[in-house]
Amino acid sequence: MKDRIIKITIIGFGLLILGLIIFLILKPKKTICIREITLLKGFDLKETITLKTDKKKIKNISLNKELYLSDYYDQYNSYYDTLMNVYKKSYKYLDKDLDIYKKDKHIELNLDINDKYIILNNLSIELSNLNDDTSLSYKYETNEDNESTIKIGDELDLDKLKKYNYTCK
Repeated sequence: MKDRIIKITIIGFGLLILGLIIFLILKPKKTICIREITLLKGFDLKETITLKTDKKKIKNISLNKELYLSDYYDQYNSYYDTLMNVYKKSYKYLDKDLDIYKKDKHIELNLDINDKYIILNNLSIELSNLNDDTSLSYKYETNEDNESTIKIGDELDLDKLKKYNYTCK
């Protein structure tokens, strides 16, 4: 009787270990990549991309963008509305409402994508007039065929992310 209990315990423990191993093997992997750059003096961008993969294929992309404005540009509240509109236009191809809001001296954008694609490095800010640092122009990219596009279903390419100054872990 005691031997039977020991055998059942060993079998149960073995099945538990086997189940845990299977779970860890089949569980989607998660890669987190971060990039911090200055788009233009006074506009600092921090992006965090979380890529969930299954068998090295991208299944989900989560994007968090935080665009910080310096005190100089923060004093002109109009930049926030303009930048929020630029973000809305630059992600219109996703056909979804954006989770975008103004926080203390920055704009935060959050996206969760299970289909389609995102474009890395899709926003640039430049001076429209070199003699006037309040006159800015904004350029954004929405073309799916852009070389910096990451698509759901593609293989994870860390070299592409490194090319655009992302650090991944």
